[in-house]
Amino acid sequence: MSRQIRTSAKAVIIQNGRLLAIKIKDGREEVGIELQCKDLLFVIEGVHGESFHRIDLVFLCDYLGKAESAALHIYFPL
Repeated sequence: MSRQIRTSAKAVIIQNGRLLAIKIKDGREEVGIELQCKDLLFVIEGVHGESFHRIDLVFLCDYLGKAESAALHIYFPL
């Protein structure tokens, strides 16, 4: 029995020494920002514990700004 392969792209964004992190509350993964993709940092492959074969490509990205139609709330605790 073959399993479906699910691929996705992930972004690591570091700006001014801070890492952007999101906490998903509503099941959506989009954060509503514009970015520029740079180097591939690493690949995550998951074959256990899920009904599909997961491959995540994780890229280093530069933050360019808020997307035009996004409702973005940024919180940086001190």
